Amino acid sequence: EQINFSYSQSQKTLKNLTLEFKSGKKSAIVGSTGSGKTTILSLIGRLYEPEAGKITFNNENIREFSLASIRDQITIVSQDIVIFDQSLEDNIRYADPSATTEMVLKAAKSAEIKNLILERKGQPVGPNGSQLSGGQKQRIALARAFLKPAPILILDEATSALDAVTEASISKSLKELAKGRTTIVVAHKLSNIRDADIIFVMDNGELAEKGTHHELMKLGKQYSTMVHAQNSDSG
Repeated sequence: EQINFSYSQSQKTLKNLTLEFKSGKKSAIVGSTGSGKTTILSLIGRLYEPEAGKITFNNENIREFSLASIRDQITIVSQDIVIFDQSLEDNIRYADPSATTEMVLKAAKSAEIKNLILERKGQPVGPNGSQLSGGQKQRIALARAFLKPAPILILDEATSALDAVTEASISKSLKELAKGRTTIVVAHKLSNIRDADIIFVMDNGELAEKGTHHELMKLGKQYSTMVHAQNSDSG
């Protein structure tokens, strides 16, 4: 509510921003690079504190909760993935150290990485996952989300490093994972968020538009321009 935030004194990153993410619904945040999308996610996870305004969960100020309790309620799948020089199974189990091998393999299957686990037979993946591709690292992050899903699911370009076939397969699993959860999606590929209950369009730290895909297309402004530009690029 009315959030102001900046990384430096010279430029405001978010300006008097108010957004509402409804419980159990899918919300999407789109906009050009530098529009403030990832900053919003960082504030929700309380990696930073707003300079003005407040963030609330069920009308309770985020400052009233411990960091551990906030992060226990959030599952984040992002492009920035921490990978340890351990086996794939251990990397996935990082989300829930008490998980059995059966539970890990079930999560890995949903993330399309079970076969790779079986092939590698417990081999470490190298420092920072140096032996893995970007898509394989992203599937580890997705498997972690399947292993320990929290009430709030944040997907920050969660399938950006995947090929089209794998992305299509995982998208079905992600829809199952998101059912009944408060889901917040940041996506460059706008076709991935057409089914969102609400889409927030950011521009230079401010909310430019909001609505469903059809409402925003009918409006014919910034979101509509972005969709037409992507369609022409892919065509």
